[in-house]
Amino acid sequence: MNNTILAALFLVALSPLHAVELKSLADQAAGGDMRAQFNLGLNYGQGNGVPKDAVESAKWYRASAEQGDPMAQFNLGLMYARGEGVTKDPEQAASWYRKAAEQGDERAQYTLGLMYQRGQGVPKDAGESVKWYRASAEQGGPMAQCNLGIHYLNGDGVEKNSTEAVKWLRAAAENGNAPAQYEMGQVFRIGEIVKMDGVQAVDWFRKSADQGYSGAQAMLGCLYAEGRLVAKDNAESLKWFRKAADQGNAQGQFSVGLIYSEGLGVEKNHDEAIKWFRNSAEQGCEQGELAMGICYANGQGVARDQTAAAAWLRKAAAKGLAEAQGHLRAMGVAE
Repeated sequence: MNNTILAALFLVALSPLHAVELKSLADQAAGGDMRAQFNLGLNYGQGNGVPKDAVESAKWYRASAEQGDPMAQFNLGLMYARGEGVTKDPEQAASWYRKAAEQGDERAQYTLGLMYQRGQGVPKDAGESVKWYRASAEQGGPMAQCNLGIHYLNGDGVEKNSTEAVKWLRAAAENGNAPAQYEMGQVFRIGEIVKMDGVQAVDWFRKSADQGYSGAQAMLGCLYAEGRLVAKDNAESLKWFRKAADQGNAQGQFSVGLIYSEGLGVEKNHDEAIKWFRNSAEQGCEQGELAMGICYANGQGVARDQTAAAAWLRKAAAKGLAEAQGHLRAMGVAE
């Protein structure tokens, strides 16, 4: 999750301030009151009763953070991560997140775990990532619960443990976390670490998809297209693929293109197909690249162009797609 989204989730909104209240708050902050300093920083950050001013916001957050306020420490970390009011500095962001995390701030614990997972501002360290995710997860943080479950699922930074994986993924899913709901759907669909259960799989996919998670939307599209775990339904398949595609999901974009190319429950439309194939291919989806190559080779939705066909097919072939490699051989073109 990017820091802009985190800010929206974690900054606490204040009621509009009247001039008298603002003066009182400013006087308290200038007098060293830690809570007033935090609130004044928040007001400058949101433009609440004062002109919006990121520099002033950072100044007052820092004053509060240096006195040990964990919410100010977290918010100052966010400002360093985003470069708002201060020079962007991932190391400083991590430093302030750590101070808040060590005081038990659940948001900071999750965010510090994420930074260790990505190697942002700190060395990449799966073990440290797990440590901080666990601290957040044990306080009920659904994003940390989801990520901790995935670490257990993959044995990344912790010994692989399917029981622990399901425990944390379920906790996150029941807390409404859409990625965890998708992962629970996969757990029940695959049936390797729990007994396969199509009803539960579809139920979790649908919960995730209804929250707008594009991976779950694309999965429902696949299930309806193939008639797996649900009755085959081309209209439902297109509905879910389109939802995923509209969010930029490359698999969803390829699948919408395929539906229009093949006329699966809709009238064939090569112009619409090429639009979605291109969107998918430009994101690096090998199936989209293959489709673009075939369209250019056959002149479907575009003018026939063997040079463009070969270029797209080479992209897919370089990713190991055997079908693309076969097309290149048939064209007498080197990979």
